[in-house]
Amino acid sequence: MIKITEGKTHLLVPESSLSDVIPSKPPVFFNPRAARIRDISILACQAHATQQRPGTYLDAMAGIGARGIRVAV
Repeated sequence: MIKITEGKTHLLVPESSLSDVIPSKPPVFFNPRAARIRDISILACQAHATQQRPGTYLDAMAGIGARGIRVAV
């Protein structure tokens, strides 16, 4: 397992899931290159939450669920 920190979130990611090959062969997938777009998603969720009542968030395209975990934190 490799510890990856994004924002306030610490993720333990299986080393086998870190791959430059798309689609990934392991049963779980983590794309470290998508960290910036996850940052933008979190900012958008935070902005929406301050403008409206909090709602439900669905991360339908989750690999290991990094974005969903970051939204929850």
